[in-house]
Amino acid sequence: MTPNITQQAIESLSPEKITLYLENKGWCQEQKIDGLASVWSLMKGGRRTSILLPLDKELGDFEIKIEELLLVLSQVEGRQTVEILKTLHL
Repeated sequence: MTPNITQQAIESLSPEKITLYLENKGWCQEQKIDGLASVWSLMKGGRRTSILLPLDKELGDFEIKIEELLLVLSQVEGRQTVEILKTLHL
């Protein structure tokens, strides 16, 4: 687990809330995979970044994929993951 990211914080996130966040930040949904996940991309500074958003909280690696998503968002936005988590929990 990444420092400052607790299991509880990740478990409390919903795919719907993350979807709204991504849309508001300019990410575009590229693909939906059988209700299990969606692929999102963002062009920034001439570089395309893609992330995978798990849609089913019952998937065994849901928390791992959310943590990976938060790390990518942190890098792209230049913000700490804990700041992104706070925004997602508003």
